Amino acid sequence: MNKDLKYVGVIEDNPHLLKNVESFLNVSSEYFVVFSESSIETLDIKSIETEPDFILLDIYLNGTNSIVKIRELKKRFPAAMIIMMTGDKDDANILRAIQQGAVGYLHKPFLLTDLITVLKQTAEKHSYLEGETLIRLMKVLSGEDTKNKLQSNSQLTQRERDIINLLGLGYSYKMISDELRLSYHTVNFHIKNIYIKLDVNSKSELIAKHLLNTQNSLK
Repeated sequence: MNKDLKYVGVIEDNPHLLKNVESFLNVSSEYFVVFSESSIETLDIKSIETEPDFILLDIYLNGTNSIVKIRELKKRFPAAMIIMMTGDKDDANILRAIQQGAVGYLHKPFLLTDLITVLKQTAEKHSYLEGETLIRLMKVLSGEDTKNKLQSNSQLTQRERDIINLLGLGYSYKMISDELRLSYHTVNFHIKNIYIKLDVNSKSELIAKHLLNTQNSLK
């Protein structure tokens, strides 16, 4: 296994796009495709020796919404960061995917060179949401009913608030560690606690909820 490579899994039912993404990544010096499948069912029956760092997942596979399979994929590949690929900009789907554990969205059609940018930013920040997508996600969150009311930021410690603010500015875990003079493991520990307190499953959802809670506290 080459430690300098980042490993990618691709699940896409458009054979032309699937082949193009696989070929493009495999000729690069930084990425290698460890599986390339047209469905999750075909992936399920295969043995994958190398766990991917990223999974590029088409939101609709053969007419079926693949969001319901995100947690299943995360159980099999716990270290993988899942990026949804879709031409659908439905806000509810964005929220559902992030709640299930996806870390970002890549909207179709996209340039293959843009794919590299998304992978690099996701590796650095553990999240990839364009500004417009984040704003729309916040709007969906703000419209949730009282049964799903957001938990208050008041339960967070000041240190946890500092960490979330830096995450919102695009800081990586390492950058937060340096800025707050904490060990990387301490930062990771705080972030896990924040996830539990705010009942979120991804960095993108965490930032959106924090921003929304902050806005509500100013009203």
